Amino acid sequence: MSEQQATLKVDQEFRSLIPPLTSEEYNLLQATMIKEGCRHPLVVWDGTLIDGHNRYMVCKEHHIDFAIEEKTFATREDAVIWICQNQRGRRNITEEQKTYLVGKEYEASQKKRGGNQRQSPPTGENEKLGSHGVSEVIAKSHNVGRRYVENAGAYAKGVDAIAAVSSTAKEKILTGRSGTTKAAVSEARRMDPEKVKDFAHKIESDQLKRPAPDTSTNQQNEPAPTTQVCCRCKQEKPLTEYHPKMKTCKECMKGTQSRAQEGREMQAIADAMINNPNGRITPDSDLGILAASCARFSEVIHLMLPGIDFSQTSQPVIEDAATFNSSQEKATALLRAKKNERTVRDE
Repeated sequence: MSEQQATLKVDQEFRSLIPPLTSEEYNLLQATMIKEGCRHPLVVWDGTLIDGHNRYMVCKEHHIDFAIEEKTFATREDAVIWICQNQRGRRNITEEQKTYLVGKEYEASQKKRGGNQRQSPPTGENEKLGSHGVSEVIAKSHNVGRRYVENAGAYAKGVDAIAAVSSTAKEKILTGRSGTTKAAVSEARRMDPEKVKDFAHKIESDQLKRPAPDTSTNQQNEPAPTTQVCCRCKQEKPLTEYHPKMKTCKECMKGTQSRAQEGREMQAIADAMINNPNGRITPDSDLGILAASCARFSEVIHLMLPGIDFSQTSQPVIEDAATFNSSQEKATALLRAKKNERTVRDE
């Protein structure tokens, strides 16, 4: 190992952007490198390590030689952006880690452009972005929404606020073992220091995790129901007599559909009576509709005009057109008057 290799600088901010390996993953990496050596070069910028921190630790411990790949960046923020984009391409990172990296990239990009993500710089390399803000550009590069990027920025600030008091809490958050939500973590950026400490302590001690569901033997062996009580007819019937996720049996649903159809026919009949210029029903066609669809014309009347007694004029059975027209003439006139009254009121 050369002197240059042995004196690589490790920047703590850069290091914090690298998702940590589990003990099993680190042991596997170590065993592989001892056997095969360091197959991939470590990436550095101005003598500072920006990729390969875990491999560098193994190489130093076991005196393994490694190659170096130099990167050139104009600013520190450019190096942070590269690290975030490079790490986000890994296959074994969690959704929380992906969000955190997008948030840190957003934060670095804001710093690079003066902290205002909605203003386009008048000169320089970023002028190529045109009128688009930083969040829109990052969203497009990662194929996500602008809101996701901005929320990720708030999430990253919340994680950093918690990490300042507890590295264990940060690790649990980014590995999906905290028991809390991204929104709650984001709020940590606004909390008082004491509240942040309390929040971090709850994450460390697993106080925010939901209790595991009761998997007792009795519940596991309880047979699934095979019957259900219909909410309409109140009869217990097999589940095969119901449509999926319905509480009304198929038979009652058919009755409901029939009553709905009958109601529509009643309404059509009443409208036909109101709109008839002579106020009478013709025996050839309308009487047939009436007799077939609604022998109980009084139900139509009481439905349209509740509270009015038509027992003297409404006939439960329609015998012929003359009888119908004679007995229902008063009802027709009142229906038409009711419609006119409703029209005037609406105007």
